[in-house]
Amino acid sequence: MLDEEPPRLKKEYSIRHYGSQFMLIAPCGEQVGVYPTEEAARQDIERFRTESMSQTAKILVENAIRAQMQLHGVDSETARQSLLARFYDSTSGSA
Repeated sequence: MLDEEPPRLKKEYSIRHYGSQFMLIAPCGEQVGVYPTEEAARQDIERFRTESMSQTAKILVENAIRAQMQLHGVDSETARQSLLARFYDSTSGSA
């Protein structure tokens, strides 16, 4: 059926006891590190999420700039300024 979503890969980090410490496991199943406290492991999870979101945003912006350059035959600075102007127009309520 078309409305069904495909199965998703595990996206969450997990924390497991490792002796008196805590092991952080990445979504792919690999060990990320061992921490003295569960809180320290959770802090790294948040850091990884923030870094991942930043990296994803950077890739999306770079791709949008390249697309603008190709579609409109402009240089990267013109494409960037065009995207920024459109973004700010859309967030200020005008269409």
